[in-house]
Amino acid sequence: MRWQWFCWVGAAAVGVRRAPTCPDTLPGESFGKVSDSQINECSGLAASRKEADLYWINNDSGDGPVLYGIRKNGKHVAWLRVENVGSNDWEDIAIGPGYPHTSKGQSVERFSEATFSFH
Repeated sequence: MRWQWFCWVGAAAVGVRRAPTCPDTLPGESFGKVSDSQINECSGLAASRKEADLYWINNDSGDGPVLYGIRKNGKHVAWLRVENVGSNDWEDIAIGPGYPHTSKGQSVERFSEATFSFH
């Protein structure tokens, strides 16, 4: 629903009078299954900007400030503890410029993506 609203606002800004058609998503495709027992309640996914075929994921509440690196096929290849950040209930992860933000018990934490040497 948020995407449709954004499309409508964008169209209104350039003077289009009819509601635009938002792009359809493609059907989902499975590439593998995350089989590590440590990853039991994944709530976020972000593609690495430093390593091809590496995706950072986080568990939901109760896991601590930990990120897991997985391959496209679901193989667990990295574990990263993030220091000096709160970890009560991480809901999502994203890679991008972002900005620090706090409101009603929620915050956005920023840190540089780690660099790993995979053997």
